[in-house]
Amino acid sequence: REAEEREHEQELAESRPPPMLPPPEGPPSPKAQVREIMKSRSVRAKSALGTVAAAERAQRAALRYRRDREDDYTPQYHALFAGAARAIAGRLDGSRKEAVEIDARALDDFEARLLELTTDHWREILAEIGTQAAESVTLGATFSLANENVVRVLDTLATRVQGIVETTRTDLRAVIDKGLAAGDSIDDLAKRIRALPGEAGTFSEARARVVSRTESGEAYNAASALGWRSTGLVKSVRIADGVDFDEPCRSVNGTMQTLEWFEANRLAHPSCTRAASPIVDAT
Repeated sequence: REAEEREHEQELAESRPPPMLPPPEGPPSPKAQVREIMKSRSVRAKSALGTVAAAERAQRAALRYRRDREDDYTPQYHALFAGAARAIAGRLDGSRKEAVEIDARALDDFEARLLELTTDHWREILAEIGTQAAESVTLGATFSLANENVVRVLDTLATRVQGIVETTRTDLRAVIDKGLAAGDSIDDLAKRIRALPGEAGTFSEARARVVSRTESGEAYNAASALGWRSTGLVKSVRIADGVDFDEPCRSVNGTMQTLEWFEANRLAHPSCTRAASPIVDAT
């Protein structure tokens, strides 16, 4: 009887349909990748995400990179300023000393060249740091300068450049007025303007360095925010802004801010050292 029961059970097993295999899974989502990475980390590493220490490390890395770009672009900005000074000096209206004007064509050319240089400066940083920022959040992340958010940021550069040109125009007008008040001839005024790149002020190397440093910082933080945003996994950041200088920077140092806040407040002032680290949302 036992043999008959075993034979019957075997017949039933053979008559059952084969078990259904689970459908093949696609590649894990970015959030799933982040969860797996976090699972593999130690408790200490998990607790360190988004901390003040992480933001300070990010700031040190950012400042090293930004100083390199500052050094690369300062000579280019200074050469542009020197060329503008020569062009403006060469176009002074010598017919009437009482009506000396800054030739608009010289400043228009300066603005066009400055926009071209600044755009090259930003595109280099956006391409490199945007990619690094995205990859720091999720494996296999991609970042493109054709992204609509990147294009939108690049479109704002014309306004930034206009601000630099207007400052230049105002300072240059003050130099001319001072020369006229001192009794300078037109030739003397031209010499005064041609000498500006070698002095402190509008066309100096020191100003070129401030512009280069500030644009490097703005572009770096814009690239970081754009890279993090492209992953869809970062909604807030930890700010590192130092405690040694002005109150606006001290007041946000170490604080958690939304990504939108960081995008709108990339730097607090020229030469600002502000940076941030992402807080990853893996939920």
